[in-house]
Amino acid sequence: MVKIEELKLDDGDDDFVTESEGSTTSDPSEVELADERSSADSEDEELQRSLQMYRIEDETIADRIYALRDIISPSTRESICSQWNYIRDKSASTGRTIGSLAWVITTSIILVGLPVALSIEAESMLVSHEKEMDRQRLGQHTLTTSGTPSTDDAKPPPSAFS
Repeated sequence: MVKIEELKLDDGDDDFVTESEGSTTSDPSEVELADERSSADSEDEELQRSLQMYRIEDETIADRIYALRDIISPSTRESICSQWNYIRDKSASTGRTIGSLAWVITTSIILVGLPVALSIEAESMLVSHEKEMDRQRLGQHTLTTSGTPSTDDAKPPPSAFS
């Protein structure tokens, strides 16, 4: 027969108090079977307690991703990490190169292009000023010659048979 014990929690103490209600057995196989059952029950109780303490609502995405790392083998993880580091390093190197190239181009544009643009603008202003001066001279010439008859207009055209 199996010895049956009831476990009760004493109000004043956190330890369990046992009360024996059955008879003991002398068969060792039954005792081992009872011990296995009690250890399995205690493991189940521990699992239940740990599940109660662990709440799914408190779990973050990072916790879930971190838990997935055990699914991937260490050699595969190492390979993925090395590839990721290679891509990251090449991207950083490419970014630095592109940044340096952009800096050289913009500096060259500022140092060469800006003076060229300013000189072209100054030249176009000079040309427009000269055109304006020519128009003013033409306007003054027209005003001064319009009051008196021109001697060129009074002459007859030259004849071809003279």
